[in-house]
Amino acid sequence: MKDYVALLEAAKHDPSKADFSKLRKAYTNSPDYTPLYLPADKYSAIGTALENNEIEQALRLLEEIFESHYLDIQAHAFASVAYKRGGNEQMAQYHRQFTVGLLDSIFNSGNGATPETSFVVIDLSEEMALLFALNAQVLHQEVLEHEGHRFHLLLVRFISTGDEAALYVNLDLIPHGEERGA
Repeated sequence: MKDYVALLEAAKHDPSKADFSKLRKAYTNSPDYTPLYLPADKYSAIGTALENNEIEQALRLLEEIFESHYLDIQAHAFASVAYKRGGNEQMAQYHRQFTVGLLDSIFNSGNGATPETSFVVIDLSEEMALLFALNAQVLHQEVLEHEGHRFHLLLVRFISTGDEAALYVNLDLIPHGEERGA
């Protein structure tokens, strides 16, 4: 727990110098870790608030998320947009650094092409953020086991090109039987 708190505080102080892979790993060993975390209702409410240019409402909802799950990639992406629209470029950049740092940590874990090179996510919200970052729509998903590890095999369509591909996402940190598609 102490490692996570220290790493998180350092990242909050200066996200440009944070080791997001180490931070994510430390989070999985903390009592705050929630691998089934996926606040879809809050994401929807934040999206609606941003569409209606209700910046303060969006920021209130985001603060609720950050109180319990500071490593929420989607929340940092939303916060970057909200602060930019609200004219606070410094806070927009701060949250963009968190978004990019956390996503880069996932992208650096693998390329998703095979089980051996799968993307490693620490909770369900990271899988959703990964798909959003890839601009990919899930066409089919299944849970596979391979050499003692669990994966989502996702058949996706990249929205920008229409191309389809299979992506492997490692689910080892998500309790068995609880992942979507189980």
